[in-house]
Amino acid sequence: MGLRINTNVASLNAQRNLQSTSRALGRSLERLSSGSRINRAGDDAAGLAISEGLQSQVRGLRQAVRNANDSLGFLNTAEGALGEITNITQRLRELAIQAANGAIGNNERRFLNEEMQALLQEFDRIAVQTEFNGTKLLDGSFVETDLQVGVNKGESISFTIGDARASSLGALASLSGQQNRINDDAMGNEITLGTGNRQASVTLSENNGFDTSSPDNSARDYSAIAVAAAINSIANVTGVQASVKESVFQLNNLSLYSLGQTEAVVSGDLTINGQEIVGSVGSIDGLVNTINNFSSVTGVEARLNGSNSVELFARDGRNIQFVVGEQTTGLSVGSFSNGFRAAFNHADNEVNDANLNRIFTAGSYFSFGGADRGRAIDLTSVGAVEISSADLILISGDNSADFFGFSETVAVVDKSTSVSSLDISNQASAQNALQNIDATLNQLNELRSRLGAVQNRLESTIRNLGIGLENISSAQSQIRDADIAEETAELTRAQILQQAGIAVLGQANTSAQVALALLQF
Repeated sequence: MGLRINTNVASLNAQRNLQSTSRALGRSLERLSSGSRINRAGDDAAGLAISEGLQSQVRGLRQAVRNANDSLGFLNTAEGALGEITNITQRLRELAIQAANGAIGNNERRFLNEEMQALLQEFDRIAVQTEFNGTKLLDGSFVETDLQVGVNKGESISFTIGDARASSLGALASLSGQQNRINDDAMGNEITLGTGNRQASVTLSENNGFDTSSPDNSARDYSAIAVAAAINSIANVTGVQASVKESVFQLNNLSLYSLGQTEAVVSGDLTINGQEIVGSVGSIDGLVNTINNFSSVTGVEARLNGSNSVELFARDGRNIQFVVGEQTTGLSVGSFSNGFRAAFNHADNEVNDANLNRIFTAGSYFSFGGADRGRAIDLTSVGAVEISSADLILISGDNSADFFGFSETVAVVDKSTSVSSLDISNQASAQNALQNIDATLNQLNELRSRLGAVQNRLESTIRNLGIGLENISSAQSQIRDADIAEETAELTRAQILQQAGIAVLGQANTSAQVALALLQF
């Protein structure tokens, strides 16, 4: 290697290494001072993108926890007020029991009644004036609201409170006409839909005095599916759930016959839900199989029920329309049952029957055969809806009784019997007041139990959010946070290299001075 003085390669090499060491030293100092391994996109582009997404979740979860805690305060305010209203109601009951005692006179009852009226005023004052952040909670104006307890859209808890005013509690339903209550608890009871081609407006009411709503049942062609959907569309308001039961009707006294043709169901003979049923039958079993061959299209299946009886059923509750053509060559039907409408559209012979186009209800039969086999029969059967609720269900409205297979139903809630109208100035009224007070206590307990359920749900949500926050924060830390031990070691290494680099650079800068010795003469 020659001796040069214009270009000091050793110095350039030392400078480059020193610059690299200085950058490493600066990076270590930055990571140690910030605590973060990633301080800019250049440090780790993919890691930065992942950690920012996790950071968004972490911050969202923290806010969700704050939201849930705020909501708990909201609910605690309402529940505390309801607790005091319940205490007042318990005192009202004590006063009513005392006033109902025949051992005291009306003068003493007057004093007891004065205390009751004062307590009722406080009852209403608490209900009307209880608020949280400017929102009235118990006066009936509070509508269903959503509590945002998650980091994404839809991650919320919905709830409502109800009206806790004295005028809205303790009212007793007064029924006229036939009372159609679906047992005491209305759980898992079935109502069969009628088949009249009529309008109906149906109101479902829980027996709690304040939840009432009407599903939209104004369509003319009813099915169990449509009715159940209408009831469930307002289930969050009424608390009433509906599920569809299968549609069924029977074809009894079936026989096969031939008019010079093979025993078969041909085009025009039989239509189910708009689908022509065709095929060789040969027997009642063959008819069942032929109908079932088209079940994927019609939604209707057939099954034997005895030697010459067939049931048609739709598992999803859809209407079953069964049409026998006027020139049927292979099928004779003796009778039908289980809630359908029969209509004779055509007839080979003159038909004079006052019962044509009437409504046949469950258990009624209409028989035809022999000379009648040329008639065209158009039958529709609808299913049943199973309803469930924790409370008594009252069904009322124009034509709703016929529509649901009930007699006339009228339910009237008499607001004059609410707890706000209590009077114990005489023994009889004091005894009657106990029923209203007990109803009020039940309704208050229901309100408080609803709030308690939401409170417990929020507490569970807060715990779950805390677990999620911990796990996501841990994942983010693994990606973004600096390892202090590793960075300290790297800092020490960089400092030593820097010191060595500076010393070497000094030596490299003076190495060219040896060329001066050659220039001395």
